[in-house]
Amino acid sequence: MAALGSFLLLASASLLTASYLRSRTARVRRQPVRITRR
Repeated sequence: MAALGSFLLLASASLLTASYLRSRTARVRRQPVRITRR
């Protein structure tokens, strides 16, 4: 049970970091694209 709990914690943490990095990269990529299109 302890192994499953730790695995779930690691999985949730990795998902949170992945979503945060994706949103961050998306924001950084969208800004220059808008400027170049204009």
